[in-house]
Amino acid sequence: MLRTTKLRAAALTLSFVASAAFCPTPTSFRASSQCGGGIIAPAEERIHRLGRKGEAGHQVLRSTPVPDGGGGARNDPAETTPQMMRALWEMISDATKNMARGDSATILFPNMAKYLTMSNYVENLMAHLESCKDICDGFGANTVVLPVQTQPNKVDGFEIKSYRNPNSVSFNDVDDANNLRFAADPFWDDAEEWDFGGVDEVVESNLPPVDSSVPDDGKIVEVSKRWVDRMMADLALCPFTKSSTQSGIPMGPVRYHIDRLSTMEDAYAAFWKEVCVIEDVKGAEISTTLQILPEFCMSSIELFEQWSDTLTSTLEQLNVEETLQLIFFHPNWTFRDGGERSGAAAANYARRSPWPMVNLLRTDQVRTAQKGIPTGLVYQQNEKILGEIGTEELERMLRLRDWEGVAGEKGDPRG
Repeated sequence: MLRTTKLRAAALTLSFVASAAFCPTPTSFRASSQCGGGIIAPAEERIHRLGRKGEAGHQVLRSTPVPDGGGGARNDPAETTPQMMRALWEMISDATKNMARGDSATILFPNMAKYLTMSNYVENLMAHLESCKDICDGFGANTVVLPVQTQPNKVDGFEIKSYRNPNSVSFNDVDDANNLRFAADPFWDDAEEWDFGGVDEVVESNLPPVDSSVPDDGKIVEVSKRWVDRMMADLALCPFTKSSTQSGIPMGPVRYHIDRLSTMEDAYAAFWKEVCVIEDVKGAEISTTLQILPEFCMSSIELFEQWSDTLTSTLEQLNVEETLQLIFFHPNWTFRDGGERSGAAAANYARRSPWPMVNLLRTDQVRTAQKGIPTGLVYQQNEKILGEIGTEELERMLRLRDWEGVAGEKGDPRG
């Protein structure tokens, strides 16, 4: 079964990054501010958003009034944007699985009034949800979100409505984000010449088979820590990582958290849950977090990148970037401008991990790090170090999940 996933038509402006886990350099996690991809309604309609996916022109829907006396609405205690986003996405995820046509649920955020009365904030939040519909299965197709208002210019929360037919077969029933495939591109030109200068030059016959197994949580953490110790700390791909347990400025504990999920809706909810965890504690308790997603988009780097784009743009749009910054990793990560430099194919391994991962960084640590080592120097040294090892050896280590070949080799990020 083929599934066509809508790709953004607008070109994305991305800076090349050869930084690695926990490496706080700004272009490592910042995408163009255009990545959100949402469509904002005219001024008089600005907070009446989110039609069903596939409707012509992304139909503008009228906002929903709060039920009389608050009946049927749930008050959520969220006081920060991450807390609100966690609650909202958990509700969306649940609705795509358990609601049926005609069902609805309302969630109110009384402690978020200072944000929800800001038109730009609500516009940006709805634009984020709009962009997420492109890669979600249920959300946007059988589940929609509407702002809830008691008076003009005052959003109190959101209503989730379901159009889902529980008796019909959906992609949720027969597929997941790992197995989605793209339909043929009608605009593909076989005669067009492509520059594959940044594509890995690896001879498959010389390599072991890809290990697609997903071990238990304990083994996943063990392998992930070995990868951090050897690639990030020993090779100094991230100059601010001392070991798999200590990273950041100042050095502090690294949190490893595994989420076994496969749907986009669940991935959004799990991400915001982790943001709340790091938001609620000081750096001395959790300096940085590595969220590991071993069953999410393993075989689809395209979908993983689209998912990551919707999150990086949200940080800026909802002012979360003052607290948090992100770096994403994937077994098949490829920098989008990799063909422009020699050694770029090997440099991809600065962001190639045994499983899809999200590194959550504290913004204050990022800014401190920027004062110590120039961002460009980190990139150059990573390309040099990885280029000397070579793509074939780097791919071999990744497939075997064994990086002992570089144990004890100490890179110098200052050159």
